Amino acid sequence: EKTIVFDRRIKRKDLFNVAEVIEAKFGYISATSRLVDITRDLQSLHSQIHVKLANTKHNEENTTNEARVGWLAIYEDQLVQMRNNHRGGRRAIDLVRKNVVGISTLGLAGTNR
Repeated sequence: EKTIVFDRRIKRKDLFNVAEVIEAKFGYISATSRLVDITRDLQSLHSQIHVKLANTKHNEENTTNEARVGWLAIYEDQLVQMRNNHRGGRRAIDLVRKNVVGISTLGLAGTNR
């Protein structure tokens, strides 16, 4: 199990020796938000990376140490998009809650993990 915390300075995390994504949740817990299950999306991303790595042409063009089997680059923006794709009909309720809490707490925000 690994918890990754993003802040204003860090927008990408590199994980190494990742054989498989078993469970992945993203977001933060507050009155306006909750953790969202993004397991399938992250599994798909991990698979796409490794299909590219298996491509001989890609390996010849890529000389960085990052791109190797077991590597998983995680960008906060991608995770936010994955989370938002799974929110469905709850967006309107979340927006109302966010506005009410934002007004009452003067806009203090949580940290994505």
